Amino acid sequence: MKLFFILLVVLLSSIVLVGSLSSEQKALKIEGSLRANVTIAKTRVLATGVRGQYTAFLRADGSFVIHDVPPGSYLIQVLSTEYNFPQVRVDVSSRPDVKTKAQLFNIQNTNTPYPLSLEPESVATFFQRRESFNIFSLLGNPMLIMVLFTVGIMFVLPKLKDLTDEVEQESRQAQVAPNSQPSLTGGAAPRKERGRN
Repeated sequence: MKLFFILLVVLLSSIVLVGSLSSEQKALKIEGSLRANVTIAKTRVLATGVRGQYTAFLRADGSFVIHDVPPGSYLIQVLSTEYNFPQVRVDVSSRPDVKTKAQLFNIQNTNTPYPLSLEPESVATFFQRRESFNIFSLLGNPMLIMVLFTVGIMFVLPKLKDLTDEVEQESRQAQVAPNSQPSLTGGAAPRKERGRN
């Protein structure tokens, strides 16, 4: 019976101890508001820390509260389909003498007032605008380059052949011309001897 009584006392004291620790942590919260006309159903606030992620939904007035947050640093992100909001780092402390601090994420020495009041940075765009038609963009197409090269060769090669024919004809005439001139002695031009086989 003594063993049962001792186990019961230990169990009750552990429940009281865990309850007191969790009540201290449950008292901590992150709160703020959004200064934009966002659709409440399409927007939520996410706090990511070492101990996990915590989510809050917007109230009708645009404010939010993330309850039951353990002490630590958190990255606050507003997930919205309409606007892009800045990310904020929030340091939550369980000590009563230390206030909750907030600063813009990745920007040094930019303390923001707490409770948070976030304005959108820009309107969210999910699609890129389609480029308008540009005739010069076709020139980068490899298929079009091959076609233009082939057509160019079709027109240039016959011109080159005519040019080479003219050059060959001129060289033949240059070879025949010295042999056909009459000699100065009055005789006929010497004949070319044929090679013997």
